Amino acid sequence: MIKVIFRLIATALLLLTVPSHAGELVLKPGSPLIYTVRAGDTLWSIASRFLAEPWRWPEILIRNPQIENPEELYAGDVLILGSHSDGVELKVLRVEKLTPQVRIVSKGKPVPSVAPDAIQPFLVYPQILDAQQLRSAGHVIIGVEGDIVLGQFHQFFAQNLPASDNGRYRVIRPGDSFSDPETGENLGRPAKHLGTAKLISSGSIGTLEIVESREEIQPGDRLMPVEDAVGLPYFFPRRPDSQVAGYIVGISDGLSEVGVLSVVIVSLGHEDGIKRGDVIQVNRQGEVGKDPSTGQIIRLPESPSAYLMVFKVFEKVSYGLIIKADRTVHLLDRVSSPSV
Repeated sequence: MIKVIFRLIATALLLLTVPSHAGELVLKPGSPLIYTVRAGDTLWSIASRFLAEPWRWPEILIRNPQIENPEELYAGDVLILGSHSDGVELKVLRVEKLTPQVRIVSKGKPVPSVAPDAIQPFLVYPQILDAQQLRSAGHVIIGVEGDIVLGQFHQFFAQNLPASDNGRYRVIRPGDSFSDPETGENLGRPAKHLGTAKLISSGSIGTLEIVESREEIQPGDRLMPVEDAVGLPYFFPRRPDSQVAGYIVGISDGLSEVGVLSVVIVSLGHEDGIKRGDVIQVNRQGEVGKDPSTGQIIRLPESPSAYLMVFKVFEKVSYGLIIKADRTVHLLDRVSSPSV
């Protein structure tokens, strides 16, 4: 085992001295030859240690068929940089040292793709609604006692309730629609989660009780069945399958500019071929300047300002977490596939 590791290190040292060609994986300067995965790592942070273009992670990782879940990484896994005839590779050793032998083991939960705390709230409920979902949602009529401002333990009447397997409904309030800046197409409406209610009695007009409230609930707010809890998805950082281009059409906290670990909404979804794990480049519009030779006013080219990773995809839009930012990200910034 030790000889194998040293042989791989020697090969990697030689590889680091060879200039790369267009299309080949480019190692990040100072990338480690051996790295032990730690608690708190993410796939993006690990990929960023090795690659100048972390979204090409699937191209470097060698899936070891001799270990359980070869596509997943766990704390304690040892990553060894090596080479093959077509370029660089990263081998995974999942071992537990036992004197005088080594045996393969499985270790806890896999390393998440991105920071779990940043995206977990957006995984619990669908946050973007299309016209059909809004049409099928129930709505709050009024409190049983005639109240129009409702909170926890209040009971209220509701109509057009969709079926619920567990008799629980989440109360939501649709926001303003997202629209495509170029075409004006309606891309869907964000839905704010206000609370949870349980069914007391059914009928053409049902009675419900609020069991959890985050904000005041009012007549007209919508009701959708509570869905099963969603676990943290596992996916690789990857380049989109095709060239894409769109805009940032929403920012989760309502600000006009944000930075790393903020969630944004992009105007790209299932119909654009977007998948979880896709890394998308955010571009800042070029500054306006004057050509010193002609005096003509010109706009300089766009330049990359940040990168985001898609973690939840809807039909026309997606949620993305900003994972790297050299400058602040703004509403209506253009987005595209990463530059090659």
